[in-house]
Amino acid sequence: MSKKLGKILVGILIVACGVCIGGQACGLLPGGLSMDGWWTVFLIVPGVLLLACVGLNAFDALLTGLGVLFLLDEQGVLGGSLGYRLAIPYGLVVIGLAFIFSQRKPRESVPSSRGIFAGSSETLCFAVGGSNSRQFQGDSFRSGLLAISVFGRTCLDLRSAQLTEDSVIRLCTVFGFAEVLLPEGLHLSISSFPVFGRQINAYVPATDPNAPVITVKSVTVFGGVSIQ
Repeated sequence: MSKKLGKILVGILIVACGVCIGGQACGLLPGGLSMDGWWTVFLIVPGVLLLACVGLNAFDALLTGLGVLFLLDEQGVLGGSLGYRLAIPYGLVVIGLAFIFSQRKPRESVPSSRGIFAGSSETLCFAVGGSNSRQFQGDSFRSGLLAISVFGRTCLDLRSAQLTEDSVIRLCTVFGFAEVLLPEGLHLSISSFPVFGRQINAYVPATDPNAPVITVKSVTVFGGVSIQ
């Protein structure tokens, strides 16, 4: 899905919700719309946006799938709390597939996390309700790194990293903030999808036309991204 099409779909969804709520308030539409499970929107929407804009990832699939299961259960589509009972099997299947198809390489890292649920792996840096700061030295950085901030803050410090080829960083913030600190001598390409969010770019790109390109892809939902 392209960024433009994604924005159009999100806009249509917001307009439709506004029309439905307004129509019910004015008595023009029936007021029987169930709001059970409304909180699952905070799982489904970021998951879908992330899948659409920055590619498939185990966390994206887990977030979206759990949100859908919980919503179906809350709406009564799945009886007997089946949605909640399927959550653990679904999570195990997704994690198992991620282990099967992932290719991991040893590297050195200096993570610093302080949150309710925060941590780091070779391809993931996340913080939920707290902060997670990650420093990269030498050739420790791997292209495709995903940083997720949910009611928290993540910081990716690449100022001491050696980037000799084109690389990609993916960011997702939901009521959170993500900061990327880049070394000098790079070209920067940005692909952003803000939903009531903002992005600040203070990085000065290289003048060398042959310098590596680092691409930052971000989805921001009521959050912010800073690149320096």
